[in-house]
This record gives sequence, structure tokens and C-alpha cells, in this order.
Amino acid sequence: MNKIKYNYYSKKRHKAHKNIQFNYQNNALYDNFYKFNNFHNIDNLINNINNCTVINSKLGKNCIIENSVIKNCIILDNCIIKNSELNDCIIYNNCIISNSTIFNKVIIERETKITNSQIYNEIHIGSNCTIGPFAHIHDFSDIGDNCRIGNYVEIKKSIVDEKTKIAHLSYIGDATIGKSVNVGAGVIFCNYDGKNKHKTNVGDNTFIGSNSILIAPITIGKNCKIGAGSCVTKDVDDNSFYLSRTKNVKYTQNNDIFLGD
Repeated sequence: MNKIKYNYYSKKRHKAHKNIQFNYQNNALYDNFYKFNNFHNIDNLINNINNCTVINSKLGKNCIIENSVIKNCIILDNCIIKNSELNDCIIYNNCIISNSTIFNKVIIERETKITNSQIYNEIHIGSNCTIGPFAHIHDFSDIGDNCRIGNYVEIKKSIVDEKTKIAHLSYIGDATIGKSVNVGAGVIFCNYDGKNKHKTNVGDNTFIGSNSILIAPITIGKNCKIGAGSCVTKDVDDNSFYLSRTKNVKYTQNNDIFLGD
């Protein structure tokens, strides 16, 4: 297999938010992957492979691969891949990937499940994550261990630290999100002002209520709570509660207007 050299966000540099050169053929974490005697020939005696195209790839033991296209990949033991297309990626043990497309230079760690989703270029996904259905993770993103990226969530050029949940219908762009953060349904990280992209930082153990809008550049501290429906335009200090809402307006049958308290 050819050398694959690319930039990707290193876990060790989450805070610095920098790209690093990462050559995974020469990196100690992946040295054993290139000792081909640890792998086995692609045949039905070792792996259950049906209706697949497998090109320039190495498989571990006891993989199940059905109706898929696998190119330039290393797939470790006990993985299940169905109805998917994978290119230039490393898949650790016990992963399940179904009805998904994984593009170029992606690392997916052990026991992660990806369903009906698209994973784009130069992405790292940690262990024991659940991705999808219908999630889109775009270039230069890093998802930590034990994360939940749910249905119709789109992530672009962002770092999501471990045990964070983004479960429904959210857009995360140019962001760094800490550990054990909950992002509610319909939350939008507004990163583009029409001319430039801006960053959003969210601290550990923060709760962002449903349908909130975070207008970058902005920093939300640790242990914060953002009330549902809030439009956040200013930095929020650690251990704070932030709520932003307008008054309720009610129209009667006589077209009179009642302004709520």
C-alpha cells in the first residue's frame, strides 16, 4: 500500500486547534498495520465477502463485507461493512458501517457504528461512537471517543471532544466543543458572516438548549446552560445560565394585540 500523508487534527492539539502533518505509515500507532503477515488473504474461508469489489486493501479476521466497494483500506478484525463505499481509510476492530460513504484518509477507531451517513476527507472518529443516520461529517473534523452524532447533523471543520452528544438536526461549523457537552435539537453554529468564517468554542459539561443560535466568533465557558431558543451573541462565562427571548405576542379574533409579560 502506498504512503498516505495528510493533515488532520491531532487529539493532543485540540486546544491549539492546529493542523499537523500526519504520516500514518511511519507513525508508531500504525506500524503493525503494515506488517502484512498480520493480515490474511481475502477469501471466504476467513471472511464472509459477498458481491464486493476489494482493491489494494488488507482485512483482518472474521469480517463481514456485503455489497460494498473497498479501495486502499486497512480493516481490522470483526468488522461488518454493508452497502457502503470506503476509500483510503483505516477501520479498527469491531466497527459496523452500513449504507454509508467514507471518502479519503479517514481513521475510525474500534467499536464505532456508522449508519446511512457520509464521512468526507481527512477525518478522525474515536472509539465507541454512534454516527447517523443521515449525518454528514465534512473535511478536517475530529470526533472524540463515546460521542453521539445523530440524524441530520452536519459537522464541518470542527473538533468534538469525548462523550459529547449532538443528537438531532444541528449544524456545527468551525467549532471546538469540549467534553460531555449536550447540543440540543436544531442548534445552529452561525460561522459565516457573508465574507469570513469565524470560530465558536464551547467548554466542557455545557448544555445548549434546543433551537439555539450561536453567532460566531463566540466562546461559551464550562458548565454553562443555554436556554432553549436563545440567540447567543456574546461570550458566556463559566458556570453561567444564558437565556435570550423576545416577549410573546398574541393576536385576538378582533386583531387586538396582547403583549405577554
